[in-house]
Amino acid sequence: MSFRAFLPVAALTVVAGLWIGTSTPAGAQYC
Repeated sequence: MSFRAFLPVAALTVVAGLWIGTSTPAGAQYC
């Protein structure tokens, strides 16, 4: 997989991780 194809996936993963971290108590404690 090229870096250009991987970049959007990485960005979505980061956004999803932040969303989960801020929307769940367990995630908030983990962060």
